[in-house]
Amino acid sequence: MGGDQHQSRFQRGLLRLTLERGARWTIVIVTGASLTVSLSMTSLSFLIFPADRQTVIVSIALATIIPMIVAPLATHVIVGLVLSVASANDELQRLATTDSLTGLANRRRFFTAAAGIIARPDPETVTLVGMVDVDSFKLVNDRHGHAAGDAVLATLAERLRRAVGDNTSVVGRLGGDEFGIVLTAPEDALVAVTDALQQACSDIEIGSSDLARATLGLCCPGGDGTNESIDDLLARADAALYAAKLARRLNPPASLV
Repeated sequence: MGGDQHQSRFQRGLLRLTLERGARWTIVIVTGASLTVSLSMTSLSFLIFPADRQTVIVSIALATIIPMIVAPLATHVIVGLVLSVASANDELQRLATTDSLTGLANRRRFFTAAAGIIARPDPETVTLVGMVDVDSFKLVNDRHGHAAGDAVLATLAERLRRAVGDNTSVVGRLGGDEFGIVLTAPEDALVAVTDALQQACSDIEIGSSDLARATLGLCCPGGDGTNESIDDLLARADAALYAAKLARRLNPPASLV
């Protein structure tokens, strides 16, 4: 869980216990442990310093009642604080690895996740690496304003997220209007996934009059045993993207900005 390095061993242990057993069981367990320690220490003190019967009875009663009252209350408060700290750490971790505009992985998280996917190939699936950018994005911003440009990016991001579906994947905003995709899918699903990604890049409405669209470039890691890095694969996908962009420029749709 994010932020573990900033938590004490006690916090991590209490958090793990709470997540595994639930808050109520944590309170019961901690209270039982406190009661056991309290009675053990009281009994040990009487072995070292003998006392009369009445003192023993009162001391044992106090050693039982006090933990039964204090421990549940204290544990409830501490568990709440530990969960709040863990939640705040998770949120900080999410913010540090998420693009604020699109909600996708940011550049750092994308490269980390992508490298992990590529490093663990599954013989029953095929890996796809893609690059996407918005055609004439500067013109979109100049003509319609940056708010409209941001809306186009957010719409494209959501479409790409849906297009990869439940496949093992990472979709990230690499910067500006550039997006990266790494996914693994069964071979018989590749056509459907590719079509979904192409469809995600199709017409995006800008206001009531104009349309924008994006271009997709895809590649697969080579099967010749060559170990390509994520940078190598993205470079190949980028080359495919610009080849597709060049082909479109030969016959540009009149309705697109």
